[in-house]
Amino acid sequence: MRGTLGSYLVDGGVDVRQGGTVWLGTTRTRTAAGRVELSGYPMRPPDLDIGLRARVSGVGIEVTVGGTTDNLKTELR
Repeated sequence: MRGTLGSYLVDGGVDVRQGGTVWLGTTRTRTAAGRVELSGYPMRPPDLDIGLRARVSGVGIEVTVGGTTDNLKTELR
């Protein structure tokens, strides 16, 4: 983090650990891996690259969420 309280920038990122829990509606998913990149935040939106796994009605699914928070892309497998 750099700047002043009224005008700051965050540089760096956060790694998403495997096995964390994320609720999507009523479905509990587990994080597979990922990263949230905060280079230049809040001037630039965060960049996500997160993989999630869940079991719905006995079927295993994987969801990938990626891109900036103002232009997210999801992929379901």
